[in-house]
Amino acid sequence: MIERLAEFVVRRRMSSVALMTLESSRPLNFVGSQALAFLSPLLTLIFNSSDVDRFIRLLEKRRSVDLICDTILELENARDD
Repeated sequence: MIERLAEFVVRRRMSSVALMTLESSRPLNFVGSQALAFLSPLLTLIFNSSDVDRFIRLLEKRRSVDLICDTILELENARDD
C-alpha cells in the first residue's frame, strides 16, 4: 500500500508537495483516519473497499507518515540516479 502510494506520487512528480503536506498534517494523522472511516461508504464508490480499509488502518498508526515520507524519498532518489 505504501509503495503503491509513493510510486503514484513520484511518477507524477508531486514529491515535494506530498512531503510538505504529509509533514504539516502529521498531528492530524489519527483524526484524518477517522474522517476517512466516516466517509468510507462514499470512498468505496471510487476506490476498492479493501484499499480504503487498508489505508484507514495504515493512517491509524503513528509511524505511517514517516514510512510514507521515507518511501517517497527513496523512490525520488532512485529516480534521480
